[in-house]
Amino acid sequence: MRSPLRKAASGADASGPAAPTARELRRRHPALRSAWWGAGFALTGTETFEVLVLMLTTAAYGAVLSVGALGFALRIAPMLLAPALTAALDRRPERRARFARLTVPARAVGIGLFAAVLLLPGAPSWILYVLVGAVSALDTAYLSATRATLPRILEDAEEPGVLGRANAMLVVQWNTLQILVPPAVVWVLQATGVSVVVAVAVALLLAAFALLGRYERAYPADAGPESASPPDPFWNRFTAGFRAIRGDAVARAVVVSGAAGQGAIFTFSVAVPQVVDPAEVGITLSALAVGSIVGARLASRAERPAAQYAALAGATAALGGSLAAFALSAHPAVVLSAALAAGACAGAAAVARTTLLQRRFADARLGGVVVSAMVLGQVLMPFLPQAWDLIAERAAAGWAFVLLAALQFAALAFIALGLRPGGAARAALREAAGGGDDGGLEPRARSQDGRTGDPTRGGDE
Repeated sequence: MRSPLRKAASGADASGPAAPTARELRRRHPALRSAWWGAGFALTGTETFEVLVLMLTTAAYGAVLSVGALGFALRIAPMLLAPALTAALDRRPERRARFARLTVPARAVGIGLFAAVLLLPGAPSWILYVLVGAVSALDTAYLSATRATLPRILEDAEEPGVLGRANAMLVVQWNTLQILVPPAVVWVLQATGVSVVVAVAVALLLAAFALLGRYERAYPADAGPESASPPDPFWNRFTAGFRAIRGDAVARAVVVSGAAGQGAIFTFSVAVPQVVDPAEVGITLSALAVGSIVGARLASRAERPAAQYAALAGATAALGGSLAAFALSAHPAVVLSAALAAGACAGAAAVARTTLLQRRFADARLGGVVVSAMVLGQVLMPFLPQAWDLIAERAAAGWAFVLLAALQFAALAFIALGLRPGGAARAALREAAGGGDDGGLEPRARSQDGRTGDPTRGGDE
């Protein structure tokens, strides 16, 4: 019997040519190759800085920062600042790669200022939190912008499976770094000191900026019809992504799944030290990341929008089942298996969500839509760990995991609701499968150059 994820992946068109591998995609597309290498260095630099600031909350390093305030800076600030940065600076699709690249040295400057303030005696601590929030917001804006550039830098993006493989490639990279970077940073910090870790983070970001130069130069510079009209006021650009999501049934399902799934995975990672032996914490969190790599590769096989939507539903259902397993047993084998499964579901859902958005919206809207979806997908992160703690204290940890599982099944019900006869998501997916010379990607209507879409379309509005 096949799992829900394998069933969804079987939605690929077996009669067509096989989708290219990640290595083939990098070979075919110099801009993608440069973006991949640059992203590796940029994400490593930012992750190095985030591990450092987490270590600064411990007594071993003077408890310079507060866990609660740091959580606000790392989670809440990006939700407020990233859409504003995108609205202010990501105004024209043909310059989106430049915007993404410029966020990298801006992060290096922020980290350098953080180190300078840290060395100043008597400096107010709120400046440190502001700088952490700014770096985190720039990272979120960078991630959303690079994902929004993929359909434009992949000349064969409209071929089934290409976008999914490219998205999976980035998800695999991110999760691999999540496994490798933290222990390395802790080791370097203990062997040297804060100043060396800061220097390493800044150097990695500057290297990323250099590597992304080819990505920016190779990015298609044709403006397309969406740049012919005068730019909208800032508030219109700020809210455009949220309004587009509200008017599109598939995008709404993506956001609901993202909020439930990402909130649950974040809560799970925070709760692991409370439910397993200290010696098993590291391997459990590593299993989560390894599972995500496997799930991302599996979901990339879903080539058509309907198969991607099915992969999203299957991943949401399987994640609910994985979290429910924690309520039944705390045996190490059950915990490790459930962590692997939960990670696979998270990786599969991440690929499906991003690919669905890229296929639904034209270039002019895509930057705002992706950053808005990323922000809305994190909206439960500050609150679910608090709810988990409250239930675990008053009842048991098992019931707290039941809450996380129930949240996934509620999201699954919302996703399935759109597939009922006459449902908006069902109609949108049928329309996308209707064919045409662009493979049924109706909202990404072709312009004269065959690349950019009509900014007035994209959703059920």
